[in-house]
Amino acid sequence: MAFVCGDDQINNFILLKVSGNRLPETVAYIQNLGKQYAVEDFYVGFLDQFAARLYQQEEHFARLISVFGVVTILISLMGIYGLILFNARFRIKEIGIRKVNGATEVEMIALLNKGFLKLIVFAFVLAIPLAWYVVREWLSGFPYRIPVYWWVFLLAGVTTLLITVLTVSYQSWKAANTNPVEVLKNE
Repeated sequence: MAFVCGDDQINNFILLKVSGNRLPETVAYIQNLGKQYAVEDFYVGFLDQFAARLYQQEEHFARLISVFGVVTILISLMGIYGLILFNARFRIKEIGIRKVNGATEVEMIALLNKGFLKLIVFAFVLAIPLAWYVVREWLSGFPYRIPVYWWVFLLAGVTTLLITVLTVSYQSWKAANTNPVEVLKNE
């Protein structure tokens, strides 16, 4: 079976369906016919190889995105950790005074978490529409595409929120467990 595609001299190609029997002889025969009747260079290839070449660039792009994604996540986690350390050390005197006045560790952890939770939710609200648009536009270039699921964005937001809460809570707990006398003595 053969399909002849193209109406100009540049992009003409023929799709042939051949049986798998005696494939090397069949390819050699097609190449000989192509050399006899083709006006320009004649190339014989397989459709699966052609499709693989088309998606090879996308595979490289996906690997590159994965590497940069991991690096970006690590840098952002280090930044969050640094911000948390700075905030806890900056507010250590406030924590000491609150502890002397009877505040519990849970109240201090909630106090320090509140500011970061607002920042994470704000960033999440800004990032979701932008990420959805970029992914949708990228997928529109494929003939067969998957839908953009809402739960992927929710999972990313919940994971970020969980990591931030755990990190802030740990640093807040460390700051809340310091002796207020030591902190206020340096004042």
